[in-house]
Amino acid sequence: MTHNIRKQWNLDKNRDDGKYHHAVDASIVGGIATTKIGNKIIRFQNDSQYLLLNKQELKDIPNLLINFSIPEMKNEIFTIKSDDDINISMQVNKDINKSIANANIYSFVKKEDNYFIIEQIDDIYSPDLLRNNKKLLDSLFDENDKKYTLLCQEKDPKLFDYLKNIYLSYQHDNTNPFLNYCEEMKDNNDTPFNYLKDGIKTPSKNNKGVLVKRLRYMRNTNDPFLLDKKNIKKKQNTLIGLDSVSTYCTKLYWDNDLKKIIFFPIYTPCVDFKNKTINKEHSLYKTYYQKLIEGKNVQFIVDLFNGQYIEIEKSNGELLKEYVKGYSKSNQSIQCKSGKYLSPKDTFTLYDVDILGNKHKRLTWPQK
Repeated sequence: MTHNIRKQWNLDKNRDDGKYHHAVDASIVGGIATTKIGNKIIRFQNDSQYLLLNKQELKDIPNLLINFSIPEMKNEIFTIKSDDDINISMQVNKDINKSIANANIYSFVKKEDNYFIIEQIDDIYSPDLLRNNKKLLDSLFDENDKKYTLLCQEKDPKLFDYLKNIYLSYQHDNTNPFLNYCEEMKDNNDTPFNYLKDGIKTPSKNNKGVLVKRLRYMRNTNDPFLLDKKNIKKKQNTLIGLDSVSTYCTKLYWDNDLKKIIFFPIYTPCVDFKNKTINKEHSLYKTYYQKLIEGKNVQFIVDLFNGQYIEIEKSNGELLKEYVKGYSKSNQSIQCKSGKYLSPKDTFTLYDVDILGNKHKRLTWPQK
């Protein structure tokens, strides 16, 4: 109904413009309750037998929609044109009764002091291969790109060169280069493509190489959460674990020597679910404490939770008004819901926001 009313009033809805579209929709819903169609909806949902006994009233709905009108509220709704026209109250998430991590267990390899997660493209013959994976594939076949590395680049260089040549030579109008190559090479053009028979095989002297259907690759990752599961079969030198674990909060400290903020994540497994106390003996807590805090001249600033409102002053003077999303281990900073970051050298102001969206300044750091 809100969509139909927006269309009738020529009210666009662009979620990228901010959060005020929620206020517009909520106002429309609030206004509907006072109209004839709203009265019917309320009666329908409050009396499960009403529609069964009064089916003829359904015929009135289209006409009521066409003639829907709340002129007094319409004028008020049209004054809401940006987030500055409303007060916003976000839910601050301090609840630890949530999933600790997603259910996926990944394989990892460790090279020197760096960890790499093993991922794969499942079907290199899919018609949507380029549409879904073009940037990734470009990186995989770029030998100078160290973020992604095909496993065959190290383990089977001949296969890597073979696949790279196909990928670069058979891209026609963004169609699948591997499929194009196989179609050109197959013996009988009158039969439909069957990857089991016509697919790419690893280079070999007798042309009886292994069928290639997937592309497995390594992606650089920071601090994976490794699991000690001896009963899970894995190849030698391969580790298993979780790529991410949910955070309860992020503790912010001030490095008095380097004059910058230190972000210390408190992961959910480190928190006692009953009394919300932090277990400082947990291995995750110890790992990050030793890595970030131990031996440094630090001062505690504040705990940051998902959903809190902060204003960030960047070094170039740019002012950002943001809501906290959580700790980013890849950037070692605080990620905001907009995708921007609170970085160690930034100045920030933390606000408490009441249920009506009124903001109350709690602190500014570094102190001015």
